[in-house]
Amino acid sequence: MKKALIAIGIILLLLIVSALALPFLVDLNKYQDHYRPLIENALNRKVSLEDIRLTVWPRVGASVAEFTVMEDPTFGTGPFASLAALDVGVKILPLLRGKVDIDSVTLHKPVVTVIKNRDGVQNLSTLGPTAQPAPPIRAPDAPPEESQSPLQMLALLAVEHVAITEGRLTYRDESAPKPAEFVMEALELEADRVRLGQTPNLHVAATVHPWNLPVTLDGTAGPLVETLDLERFDLDVSVGRTSGNLTGSAVGGRLRATLSSPEINTAELPVALPLTKPVHIRGLRVAASTTYPFPEGTPLERVITVDELELDARFGSSAVSLKGGLVKGKMEMLATARSIHSEDVPVALPLPQPLDSPVVIQDLRLAAAADLPLPQGMALERALTIKDLG
Repeated sequence: MKKALIAIGIILLLLIVSALALPFLVDLNKYQDHYRPLIENALNRKVSLEDIRLTVWPRVGASVAEFTVMEDPTFGTGPFASLAALDVGVKILPLLRGKVDIDSVTLHKPVVTVIKNRDGVQNLSTLGPTAQPAPPIRAPDAPPEESQSPLQMLALLAVEHVAITEGRLTYRDESAPKPAEFVMEALELEADRVRLGQTPNLHVAATVHPWNLPVTLDGTAGPLVETLDLERFDLDVSVGRTSGNLTGSAVGGRLRATLSSPEINTAELPVALPLTKPVHIRGLRVAASTTYPFPEGTPLERVITVDELELDARFGSSAVSLKGGLVKGKMEMLATARSIHSEDVPVALPLPQPLDSPVVIQDLRLAAAADLPLPQGMALERALTIKDLG
């Protein structure tokens, strides 16, 4: 019995030593000449990587170091995307049965630069193979083959956990009269259950420049299918110190979404509003829908339908309830208030100054409409058509 235990111990020790030595004994870099052309052809980009090796700690799998995808020469000479490291972990038990079951994928310090040149062309448009295969010859009675969908790879790649650490995404628009650049840095992403038929849990956090604005997103979206359709998404969104909830669906080229927020202070918004005083917005609810992708050159106001808009705006001792909607660029609003004091109003009023005493409006009911987008330079109050005033 003692000899048997010693033998088992020796075998286990040999297995552990072999597993620890495996990354040093198996050199995957010698296969680079085989798989690099396949990657370059798939991306239509030159690629390079410093090292690829097997790993046994903290997970069994493989690790790729310093992976770089070069830019299309017509857009620049630097890298289009790069990774400090890519770690892929596999499950041990399926591996012992000869099956590779990916457990996790982690991208460390990914850097991506998206460029829109002066002609309005993005560098993303030249990604992918340039030569398209000839269509297969089929019998007249044979059904047409379905096109490849963007998420069909999930049928082969089912991952328990996907993560991005210390990412950076840059968007540079050189087509505008004044070129602009927006950067999303310190990007962190975690997603669980990334496989067809599952609804992943998502966490995204980043800081957006040039506003130095922290943004977070937590929730679910799915279930994942072999298209980009989302039957339902439910996300808690935080932008700076403003937070809200976004729910809806994106199916068959139709996006439906509802945004709600318990309270918003306009002084904390990341955009400047033409207000002279802060406004506290409570009970915000916006239900909207649109088709996607957006028709190029069409103002968003013309393609987005707002079925429901509700909010209570409080400024000083005054409060206004707003309800309305937007259809094909036609905005209609109904404002009601028990009382409004002129000294509280956060916009300039065409009243003689100084006033002997504040103007008080009681039991206000105002129905108005306007066509959007507004002519350049026209104030909203000049574009409004009053339909009912009481």
